[in-house]
Amino acid sequence: MRILVEDIKENGLSINTHKNPMFFPIIADMINNKECEFLSSIIIDAEVKLIHKMIEVQGSFESKIRIPCSRCLKESDIPLASSFKLIYSQKIPEIINHEFNENEIELTEAEMDIITFNGKEINLRDAIQEEIIMSFPFKPLCKKTCKGLCPGCGIDLNESICICKKTETDNPFAVLKKLIS
Repeated sequence: MRILVEDIKENGLSINTHKNPMFFPIIADMINNKECEFLSSIIIDAEVKLIHKMIEVQGSFESKIRIPCSRCLKESDIPLASSFKLIYSQKIPEIINHEFNENEIELTEAEMDIITFNGKEINLRDAIQEEIIMSFPFKPLCKKTCKGLCPGCGIDLNESICICKKTETDNPFAVLKKLIS
């Protein structure tokens, strides 16, 4: 996903594309390692604008993934969608006519969320890949009411009732009951 800087006109540049998830190297590794499965291509829509020698890319993506539920381990189909804003610059913008005092600190590129590039083109692949990965759910669930697996026998509590015997010692807070008596 490369963009030539000279192709960005005064009114901007629109990007509307469908990408195979294997186009993104880290996502391809996740798929090959069976960490997830993409059920559709990744649809990317973005607007690219030139603003004071910097390039702003504002857009969104969407797809659908199949990933194991974090409680019961069943495969779950989850929509994946998010918006993003990226700023590219050939060099860090200079602050003109500003006197720094001893309490001020200088920000780095990463702290300003600016991606630097060399040459006459920018490559969006890595930055968009990062945005896609960050949109993965931290604890994916098959449903909000998922009961998960029994820690004793491993039975799926969504489908069956566990027959494990629970004892007071299974509860780490059981000793607190003795303090009240």
